[in-house]
Amino acid sequence: MRRKFEYNTVFDGKLFKINIVGERDVKIARNEKLIDRILKFFHLTRLSNLRSARESLVRDEKTGLFNSKIISELNEHKFYNVLYFDMDGMKRINDDYGHKFGDAAIFAFSVFLRSMFKRSTDKVIRSNNAGDEFIVIAESGVPKLPDGFTANIFGKELKLSFTYGLVKHVPGMRIHESIERADKICMEKKRDKHSHSKV
Repeated sequence: MRRKFEYNTVFDGKLFKINIVGERDVKIARNEKLIDRILKFFHLTRLSNLRSARESLVRDEKTGLFNSKIISELNEHKFYNVLYFDMDGMKRINDDYGHKFGDAAIFAFSVFLRSMFKRSTDKVIRSNNAGDEFIVIAESGVPKLPDGFTANIFGKELKLSFTYGLVKHVPGMRIHESIERADKICMEKKRDKHSHSKV
């Protein structure tokens, strides 16, 4: 049975919906209160509402996620699951619907990631490499991820999918090296996707 959760949120002054539909039997969120807390988190951490100068340095202003500067604060002597995410088809989305629509799709994906990695120890980071790439540093296990989800953005329903690489970081490794390895795995999987789509 596929599970569907609908988020109503505001982006750039306009109301839009994020419908997350698990492509497998996935529990994406457990209740509406959790969804409300996630959305409030994003609204409260927009740049205009940040509570401290330190927070403003490590937060991405468009999504409320951490930016890559937070990586330098991580303790490399701990065990982590390091995931590198790349959204699929963003060039097509920007070309077909415009960059404002693309920005909203990125915001929808950021909400999706926070709904999946919701523990206080999880770090969800928007990568500085590209606007549609994200890093997750998880101290505990990795939840079962769906193949994609549906976002109803500005009245248009759009299927969003992604590719990711996963690396186990252990003490003695450099965290940046673990991220680079996860990025490399992600890119290899993405090339495989493209090659199979052409067959």
